[in-house]
Amino acid sequence: MVKKNNRKTGRSFLMGTALVLGICLFSAGCLSASPDTDGDAINGTDNKTDRAPILNGTNWQLTSYDNGTDGMVSVIEGSKITLIFDDEGRIAGTAGINRYFASYEANGDALTFGVAGSTMMAGPEDLMTQEGTYLKLLNETATFSGVGDELKLYDSDGKVLLVFEKIPPVTAESLKGSEWVLTSYNNGNEAIVSVIAGTQITLTFDEEGRIAGSAGVNRYFASYEADGDALTFGVAGSTMMAGPEEAMIQEGIYLKLLNETATFSGVGDDLKLFDADGTVLLVFKMAVPPAPEPLTGTTWELTSYNNGNEAIVSVIAGTEITLTFDEEGGIAGSAGCNNYFASYETDGNALIFGMIGATKMFCDEPEGTMAQESTYLKLLNTAAGYQIEGDTLTVQDSSEKIILTFTAAE
Repeated sequence: MVKKNNRKTGRSFLMGTALVLGICLFSAGCLSASPDTDGDAINGTDNKTDRAPILNGTNWQLTSYDNGTDGMVSVIEGSKITLIFDDEGRIAGTAGINRYFASYEANGDALTFGVAGSTMMAGPEDLMTQEGTYLKLLNETATFSGVGDELKLYDSDGKVLLVFEKIPPVTAESLKGSEWVLTSYNNGNEAIVSVIAGTQITLTFDEEGRIAGSAGVNRYFASYEADGDALTFGVAGSTMMAGPEEAMIQEGIYLKLLNETATFSGVGDDLKLFDADGTVLLVFKMAVPPAPEPLTGTTWELTSYNNGNEAIVSVIAGTEITLTFDEEGGIAGSAGCNNYFASYETDGNALIFGMIGATKMFCDEPEGTMAQESTYLKLLNTAAGYQIEGDTLTVQDSSEKIILTFTAAE
């Protein structure tokens, strides 16, 4: 059962620990730890210390742990705990709230960690408790085993303490449809600097070999090609708005670095772009989609609609069309001139409206108001489904064509 997050605030603390882990042979997609197993499957040698590189460069995310009272429990919903081994004898990760880090040395089936350091942020009490338990269990670890994409850590009595799943790498295929937010970039002076506070730079890959996003002030777009770890972008086009000087300088650097990109690497929700010499240019985090607004109780304002000529057009300036769903199966709103009302039914993402009633006023301004109103009400009658993404509601007809697009009113 997934533990619920009660989001109470607790205190953070620095965990300094010496961690002893068991390490084992990884062969044919399987890790197995045993002091009695020799290491001739690794590099053709009997030296058990050759098993150390098995964990180098691997990335793991905790799925369950022994909480000391209830046995094995799932990590708290929405939290993330990771364990990352680099190629230089170090580990790092997030313990749920704070980042932690340590050195590690492998010797035979043993894996020892240096004293762990961490950041000192505070968080909800339940997350802080989970974090403390996790770091304590690392300290108690004596052996490990793994099969495929699963890693288990045990204490000296063979009791399971922690269970991880492998974090998948970012691939050329998984880039398709993904959206990223820039966290830092190479400023050209051999320094990786954070994005200016208050600005946001995004990068979205579509399924057709195109990218788009915000460069901080202007929207941009370009083509891209990805093959293996190679990644290149075409010449970017953009809008031409002006902004604060420092934001415009940052935007220029960002677009220049995109043009210099030659390769990429990433794991989970982290993505880095490199130039042809392997220098880090851009560092991204996967974008977290906003929580969807509720269908009921939200006032939805129409922004665009299908005009019946296979064109999506904006609502006429100076008119406002709204839609509100209540909990009792009724809708109401303004169609631009007249108020209207009807019943509705939903089943999953299916949506249908009953017969629509409306007032009988006539509005001659702005021009086209009544024609727009008539088209809108007809489109409601053809509705068959809906989707909500963040503050955007789209309504589709039976062929899954978008006929109405709304935004949650402020």
